[in-house]
Amino acid sequence: MKAEENYMFLYENVNGSVEIQNGKFIVIDPLGEGEFAKIIPTSNGELYINNKLITDSVKVKSTDKIEFKGKEEEGETLIEIKTNKDKTEAHLTVTYIPGNTYKLIDAEESNLISLETKKIQGKLPKKVSKLEILQELKNNKIIYGINKDILNSIEENDEIQDLIIAEGIKPIDPQDDKLEIYFNRKEEKDIDSLKNIDYKNLNYVTSIKAGEILAEIIKGEEGKDGIDVFGKTILKKPKNKFKYKIGEGCALKDRNIIAIKNGRPNIARNIITVQSIYVVDKDIDISTGNIDFAGAIEVRGKVTEGMEVKAAKGVHLCEGVFSAKVEAKGESTILGNIVNSKIKVGSTDLLKESRITSLTDLAESLNAIIANLKFLKEKNLVNKNATDGLLIKTLIDTKYKVVNRQCISVISSTINDEDGNSKVISLIKSKLIGLAPTKIVNYSELKPIVDEALKEIDKLKENLSIPVDLKIEYAQESTIEASGDIFITGKGIFASNINSLNNIEFLHGNAICRGGHIKAKNIIKSKVIGSEAGFATKLEVDSKGHIYADVAYQNTVFIVGNRRYVLDKPSKNIHAYLNKNGEIEIEKFLL
Repeated sequence: MKAEENYMFLYENVNGSVEIQNGKFIVIDPLGEGEFAKIIPTSNGELYINNKLITDSVKVKSTDKIEFKGKEEEGETLIEIKTNKDKTEAHLTVTYIPGNTYKLIDAEESNLISLETKKIQGKLPKKVSKLEILQELKNNKIIYGINKDILNSIEENDEIQDLIIAEGIKPIDPQDDKLEIYFNRKEEKDIDSLKNIDYKNLNYVTSIKAGEILAEIIKGEEGKDGIDVFGKTILKKPKNKFKYKIGEGCALKDRNIIAIKNGRPNIARNIITVQSIYVVDKDIDISTGNIDFAGAIEVRGKVTEGMEVKAAKGVHLCEGVFSAKVEAKGESTILGNIVNSKIKVGSTDLLKESRITSLTDLAESLNAIIANLKFLKEKNLVNKNATDGLLIKTLIDTKYKVVNRQCISVISSTINDEDGNSKVISLIKSKLIGLAPTKIVNYSELKPIVDEALKEIDKLKENLSIPVDLKIEYAQESTIEASGDIFITGKGIFASNINSLNNIEFLHGNAICRGGHIKAKNIIKSKVIGSEAGFATKLEVDSKGHIYADVAYQNTVFIVGNRRYVLDKPSKNIHAYLNKNGEIEIEKFLL
């Protein structure tokens, strides 16, 4: 009896246990005061005890009926249809995702087990049918160009990836008309008149006879509309109009542009002309006298000291200009050297453009003064005893010192343009010069000056002539102006002032610009600026312009609008411009 009591004492507090073998639950009940075994279910299946679904941890006994049903996930078929950017192709992708079942993992004997499962991949879903694809196309409103052969083979493919299931018709864009030039046969150029023509590289032709064909218009194809996979028409691009003009001395016959007089053929900014030409086979000197001709001029020698050449059209000078003066109103070329001379091309444009710039600058400054005074008075930030006139005078003498220079610039440029009817000048003299601002009663008296300035600007813009380009090789200690582009084709510029109302471009790879002031309205593209010795050179563009230089040395001054930057170290790949804050930005690498 004692032995039996001792045995019971030793095992009376044994906990129950549970284990899983081959998916079957084996439960041993506790002894004495031991705890029953517990099972924690999993979300990847359903645990049933005595036919009851268990969702939380539960105690189990050996007499319980325990079952586990693993979760089953059905396979899935994903059908995706996408169109390309212009909607002329529909791409089909079918992805088959297999189903999954979850099988219970065996667990060793323990008082507490948390059920774990492993995922077993099941079968692939049924292959998509032709009808299902047709329905999906219909859902996407795709009705045109469906490929029936591909559609019929859908069920044969285990994988469908980015397959073109429908295809529309792309539009055929028209070909623009072109202009084939016949008077520059050495280069055999086909010129699309709707694009920028590289006039600087066209050969110079001295003369042509009446009746000769100058150019032929080559008609381009008209193009054709397309249709997308939704059945909608895709319009072809419109054909650009042929932007050429038949100018002086030319006529259009069928598709040919012919000369109707003897002279020099020229094409500039899509205008074809035949200009009357005066040819001088020698130097322009005291023996020939000055030349003033109402057409184009060709000089096969040089223009010598003290002489003048004036042309109502362009000039072509073969051997340079030396201490002389040349004026032309048409596109011009000067070969050889320009030394100690004055060259002006498109002078009317230069004067009017100068006036427009001066008036615009003054109007902007006056608007800023008006805005400042309005703000100061609204916020009661000024002495009540101070008159508007005194405040305006103070602003001009301190914050807006540039106004005095702008007034002088407006007056001088207007006088140079020989305009005696400017209302702006009289208003400037009565309101802005000297002590005149102190007599202003109300700052609103500045507004009429701004209004008149804007009116004059509009009028001047209406009378601006077509920009005229100039091509030169080399200039030294000279002043050169052009209302269009200036192209430097030779070794460069030395100690000269160059002014273009559009762009200035150095074309020769090693062209040097050393000394002087190079000014353009929009863009300057240069090669080598200055020298290792620090020869001071200025490059200037308007506020929206850009300056480019392959190489520049110290003391090169970059001016953009009213901002300037002096280069302190030799640099390369330089780009100067104003950023969005109006500050000058210099992109460069040290040389």
